[in-house]
Amino acid sequence: MKKVKHYFSYLKYIVVTIYKTMRKKWFWITLAWLVSLYIVAWFNSNYEIKALWKFGVYPRSKAIEYKVATVSAEMIEPTLTPTPRLSEKEYALSKIHGEVLLKIFERESNSGKKDMCRIKGIGYNGLGLGESDAYIAEYGPNCFKTYEALWDRAEKLIVDLGIDKDNMFQTAICRWKSGSSFNSPMCVYSHEVINITSKF
Repeated sequence: MKKVKHYFSYLKYIVVTIYKTMRKKWFWITLAWLVSLYIVAWFNSNYEIKALWKFGVYPRSKAIEYKVATVSAEMIEPTLTPTPRLSEKEYALSKIHGEVLLKIFERESNSGKKDMCRIKGIGYNGLGLGESDAYIAEYGPNCFKTYEALWDRAEKLIVDLGIDKDNMFQTAICRWKSGSSFNSPMCVYSHEVINITSKF
């Protein structure tokens, strides 16, 4: 019973305090100020007031949100365009000494027509690379798996034989046929190669 009386007395105290507070002017002034702030904030967020000479109250234009699509690197699969393979002639001419090598190719095998590697379908040569008479007699033709490998080796060999050195152009061609020990400035073979027109 005492608890109930205590509860009602506490409730009465709260009601009386609220009533006294509401009778005071500062309460209503504060309440009016808070309400006006809320109204101004709401009005400002939804409308905009034009200048007096453009009198009117207009709905505030809403900002348009644009969503930017982001694409991660994992979503993009690179498309690789394969580089077309050069023909054998194009590949040979891509070498610094390609024109000379093609003349040797014509001299050695009629531009591959007499190349045993090609005839047998087991690879590429036709430049006489590593094909001394003794080698062919014992092992058969010396064949490269691809014509790229053939012309890469040919370019390296002609440089190693000294074709880029002063006054060594014909000597290097002679060495192609006779070996690296050849030291004369020219030979019949070099004369024949220089005057050949490649038919490849």
